[in-house]
Amino acid sequence: MLTKTSTPTKKRTKALGPSYDLRRVKLKAKPETIPISLLQQPLRFRPGRLVAVSREYICYAVRSKEGGHIRVIHQLQGQLAKMQGHRDSIVDMEFHPASRDSEMPQILASLGKDNRLIIWLVGPTDMDAATAEGAIAYEPFINIDSGGDARFTCLAWRAQIVDGAMELCVGTDKGFMAVKAPVPSPKGKRAEASNEGLNVIPIATDSAVTAITRAGLRWVIVASADRTVRVYQLDTRWEDSSQPYSVV
Repeated sequence: MLTKTSTPTKKRTKALGPSYDLRRVKLKAKPETIPISLLQQPLRFRPGRLVAVSREYICYAVRSKEGGHIRVIHQLQGQLAKMQGHRDSIVDMEFHPASRDSEMPQILASLGKDNRLIIWLVGPTDMDAATAEGAIAYEPFINIDSGGDARFTCLAWRAQIVDGAMELCVGTDKGFMAVKAPVPSPKGKRAEASNEGLNVIPIATDSAVTAITRAGLRWVIVASADRTVRVYQLDTRWEDSSQPYSVV
């Protein structure tokens, strides 16, 4: 029996859009850059972030004889401040994602080699100050010290604010901890902060946490020194739950 066979035809792929050869693109003008600081750091691997940017401010970590401090600069006007609170170099820092919202206070979390977590209120800026230095107000409204029991390594904010509470996770050499605190309530130009409602829960892992991130409301993705990655599911009300978390 003879069967009719068809010859294969080439599939046409849809064009994704115009393509450009960057080697042939001529810039109309060179971008203008202005150096604001020179950071001299030891030539060794640093897992954390030493620069953080919010809606209004640029922060970067500086090591000095007095310990670690954070320099903050107003993006548009150039006012300055030096935030002091850590006794050793900064390990990691990040603004809360909600700090991009014009109605939210500027909230920065930082970790130091002094095994201290500090959550800062940054701003407002005194636009009428006689000098640029010191024109930015700041306040460390949450200060958590491990007491030497754990070494902090990295941090990650939960992007969402739920029931007036913000949440972040902090990696340590023994696991990680979840921290929940109320969002400072705006009062005039200065947010009012309080340690009331602060909750902390430690979660142990088999080895030191080297990286951590948040996904959605409940998920925590943790990378460890033993080359494993685990996904944890936190109860949205873990501070009141008999089973605050589970490993997926």
